[in-house]
Order: sequence, then C-alpha cells, then structure tokens
Amino acid sequence: MRRLDPGTHPPESVPPCPVCGGAEVRPRFELPGVAWWVVVCIGCGLGRAHPMPSIDQVQEFYPEEYYGEPGTKFQPLIERLVRVVAARHIGFLSRSLAPRS
Repeated sequence: MRRLDPGTHPPESVPPCPVCGGAEVRPRFELPGVAWWVVVCIGCGLGRAHPMPSIDQVQEFYPEEYYGEPGTKFQPLIERLVRVVAARHIGFLSRSLAPRS
C-alpha cells in the first residue's frame, strides 16, 4: 500500500458518498496490483474503495480459511462481541442520517 500525496486526484469521477452524499474525496492510498484506490470523503470521513471492486476481486484478498463456518468468522464469544459492537455502530451512524421519504 502506498500513501498518496494530498494533491493527488482520482483518475475518474467518484460517485457521491453513500453516507453523507458528499461529492468531494481525498485519495489516501493506492494498492499495488489492483485497479482501485482508497479514497476518503471530505464531508464525513468515510473511507472506501474507488472504483468499487467486485465481490470476486475482494475475495481474492482472503484465503478460504479466513472464513469460519457459514455466517461466522470468529470464535463464538468474539463473534457475539463483534455483532454487539457492529449493532452499536449501525445505531450511531443511522441516527445521523435523514429519513427518506
């Protein structure tokens, strides 16, 4: 992974942020051997891949043994803790989103 200079611009237009709808991003990292960058939304700080990789491309980064039994990835106690923390994060993030009509 190579950190990009602050003045670097993405090679193509970036779709709006899925969290805040912001249109401006700051490229942060380039991954050698892949066709996307990690960009950060100026409005909310969300980091994401651009362009969005396909499921097949993401799966290439993880060996088969990375995933545990279907639906779980960690030991049972850790799996429960991860789910509790994730639920809290989702609740926190969703409170700041405007309801859609």
